[in-house]
Amino acid sequence: MFILNPLKYFFKFFIVILLMLGLIWGLISIYRIITYTSITKESVLTILKSENIVFLVTDRIVSQIYVEISENSPLLGKREGILIGTVTMYYGIDLAKLDSSSIQKTDNAIIVSLPEPGELDFSVDPSSLKYITKRSGLNVIADYILNRDIEQELRGQMNKNALIFFKDKNLIPTKSRIIAKLDSFFEPIAKELNTKITFK
Repeated sequence: MFILNPLKYFFKFFIVILLMLGLIWGLISIYRIITYTSITKESVLTILKSENIVFLVTDRIVSQIYVEISENSPLLGKREGILIGTVTMYYGIDLAKLDSSSIQKTDNAIIVSLPEPGELDFSVDPSSLKYITKRSGLNVIADYILNRDIEQELRGQMNKNALIFFKDKNLIPTKSRIIAKLDSFFEPIAKELNTKITFK
């Protein structure tokens, strides 16, 4: 009798564990179906937004960027990650924002009113990426259940961190600096046309 009771409780406990695992697996499956639907919708919307672009790139900024995630939970433990990679940002003028009102012509001058400069394109060199991640066992399980990817989260912060870094280091060109470049570039053309080209 003393031998059978522990076995009986063990089998009950084992069945409960199996039921819980089945429930968790069912919830994960439902979550993945919902997530997959969302991803599909986002991809379709991205394709629909595709359009022709006309950029005037005045600066190409290349640097190595460091991104970090640090989450410490009393319940789940540590969830930390570091990503280092080389990024390239193209900065300049979106010429699609120019219209007929942006260009004025006088007897001996052409005046072009430029839109505010901004980021035109951003890319990350995949071969340069280096990941360092540290997660507790419970965080690994939580990430799997919630379909979270710490590496993807780190990559998603590359653009934002790069822009902050470039601004801190005064690498982002001002509008006046871009205008000075354009004035210098178009000066020979203006002389050839016997007119003055002014950007503002």
